[in-house]
Amino acid sequence: VVFTTHSPQMIPSEDIKYTLLIRKNENGTHARERLINAVQEAEREATSQFELLFSLEYSNQILFSEKVLLTEGKTEKRLLPHLFIKFHNKTLGQSKIAFTELGGSGSILKSMQVLNRMNLPCKAIVDLDFAFKEASKNGLLVDGINDSDFLICKNKFIENSDISTSEDGLPKNGTLKASEAYEWLALQADIQNNILNLHTKLKSKNIWLWTKGAIEKHLNLSAKTEQEWASFKRRLDEGNIDSIVTDEKVRELLRWLNEESQGN
Repeated sequence: VVFTTHSPQMIPSEDIKYTLLIRKNENGTHARERLINAVQEAEREATSQFELLFSLEYSNQILFSEKVLLTEGKTEKRLLPHLFIKFHNKTLGQSKIAFTELGGSGSILKSMQVLNRMNLPCKAIVDLDFAFKEASKNGLLVDGINDSDFLICKNKFIENSDISTSEDGLPKNGTLKASEAYEWLALQADIQNNILNLHTKLKSKNIWLWTKGAIEKHLNLSAKTEQEWASFKRRLDEGNIDSIVTDEKVRELLRWLNEESQGN
């Protein structure tokens, strides 16, 4: 039995991995690779693909979008859809953008590998630590761990005696938590250009790096709590986005989301 549909409601999550997506564009009509095939291909180069499969298939909107947006944090999940509609006067869905929160940076690259194999354009939004934990080791920086901007930033951790580092020279929990070490790094005036360079390099790979460490700093949020998110959303709904969002990087991000993905 074969049936076709334009509705994601017709496809239960357990069948998404077997669904064949047909697309028509200026190059004609073609079939995209099934999710299950893409995951099996990615298994040769990545790990934890079983978890990845289920991370992706909770949102069947992916199959009916023109672009997939991946994030690692809950603040993006709670607030980005509201920021997007306030800025563009249309929803992510109306822009044919599927939005998936993966709950951490470790699944970002694996997810992008799968989506790229499915020929589904995708973009990702990541915190500053992603550049050090993932990008430097997975081919996103041309010189890898020898990237000059990466090294200059990493060496800053040595200057702070409160920061404990692992054998790879990256922060670990100690007097300061590892997350606090990256927040500290983002505040150092003498490496702002290096952080911006890392941002630009990852942006060319369809990955947006928060230069202040995380989205909360760009939105002036004091905590990652439902109360703080609800308060921001209320102010956004009642006010003007120009007065609520004063950080130009957030505006750049919102424009970037509507731009075409760069070639892989």
